[in-house]
Amino acid sequence: MALDARLNVNDIKDITPGRLAVNFEDQRGRLQSGAITVNGERFNVSFASNGAATVKKDFEGFFGGIRSFFLGHTARAQEIERKMNSIILANGGRDFKIVSNSNAYLANVIRNSQVTGRLEVANYGISRNRKMLENASLIAALNEKYAASTGKTLFFNKIDDYNALSGINPESFSPMNFAGTIEKIRTNSLGQDPNVSTNDFDMEKVAAWKAFLARPENVEKIDIPGKLHRLMNLPQGHQAAKETGWEATFANAPDKEEALAQFVLKNLPKSAKDISPDEFKDLCSRVKQFADLSAMEAGLEKDEAMKDFFRRENWLGKKEMDKLQEIREEYADVPDEDRLDYWKSQTEIQNTEKYVLFSNIYTNAMFRQTSKMGLEFFREQKIPVLFQYADYTGRSMEGRFNSEVRKEALKTGLDDVRGSGGSPITYSEMRRAAKISKAASAETPDLSIAQSPVIFTPGVKKG
Repeated sequence: MALDARLNVNDIKDITPGRLAVNFEDQRGRLQSGAITVNGERFNVSFASNGAATVKKDFEGFFGGIRSFFLGHTARAQEIERKMNSIILANGGRDFKIVSNSNAYLANVIRNSQVTGRLEVANYGISRNRKMLENASLIAALNEKYAASTGKTLFFNKIDDYNALSGINPESFSPMNFAGTIEKIRTNSLGQDPNVSTNDFDMEKVAAWKAFLARPENVEKIDIPGKLHRLMNLPQGHQAAKETGWEATFANAPDKEEALAQFVLKNLPKSAKDISPDEFKDLCSRVKQFADLSAMEAGLEKDEAMKDFFRRENWLGKKEMDKLQEIREEYADVPDEDRLDYWKSQTEIQNTEKYVLFSNIYTNAMFRQTSKMGLEFFREQKIPVLFQYADYTGRSMEGRFNSEVRKEALKTGLDDVRGSGGSPITYSEMRRAAKISKAASAETPDLSIAQSPVIFTPGVKKG
């Protein structure tokens, strides 16, 4: 008996976790037999209880079934079988399980949502996981399987998209441009970046995001220099409003410089994983100095102080001086004045190693805040959040969440970041999402997972 055709691809490399999950899983997430067509050649696929696929060529004719049973395990069929099993079984089937979990969640959201037409879903989680939902063919398959019959169309976003459409990006959040950006946020006067496509976004919701950021309590969270200055100057014996968080960390620290070091360590980029103690000390000093300068009253004195702080000569290091020597040797016949001018053009402050690292500390901290606030914003907007909740091995993140994510996993020394850099923003998002979910459950104990406005996908299915 011919099996239902489930997947049609041009090449074996087009078989992906998303396509397998969408086309070979039933509504309960169980793998079911079917047929796959690769470049016009049809193969039958069956699955064992552990998910292992068996692929055989589908022969036509009266004796096709018999021929397929005895002769169907052709070289091409074996190649397809290996590809499918590399997705379903290898390394715990990480990618396949994540997509499968996401599909199950999306099916629940579609069934329970009262929205008609476009159904927006916020895409959160580990970067590699999120990117799986950026594939156009996967989105089309999800819409066809789950949404089309309901009159809905899935539309995926990221908080990065809302930021980009609001003119918020690493450049606008860089220390040299931050004062102007925070003022635009405060006055709700952020414009739309003409270089960013709207991608059919609901611009009214983008406007709502700008208004959300402009709330005084949110401006205070984003204003990292202002926050650091305030925390570094907390009076002795200050009682923090919460037991956890940066206010508690600075209030309880015997030495505010140690708390500042924890902040810098948490926001270190991966590129700084091998930073030396002396370089780290210099970095912390610059982070504090900028926070203090930012807190100065507006006026000529502040302008001059900032100008001096960002003077190019203050940011030159060994890398830039080595570059000068290279230019002098490579262009030995060029007048030294011209060589110096060329060197300066190659070592503008924005390109110096020290400034790039310093800037990353502030931009990472600011985007950490907007990502967490995005969860609150989407809850207010009743936009469901797909938080892809599994690690790279395919296991549930629950174990890691209980150990290193849920706790205040602050970095306390340079040894903590060797080989890895600072704390991923995703961990901060997970802690915030957990708090939101806990609060939502307390308000409405019977709230189902599919109806919750902020939700985790549940990790790997049991059984």
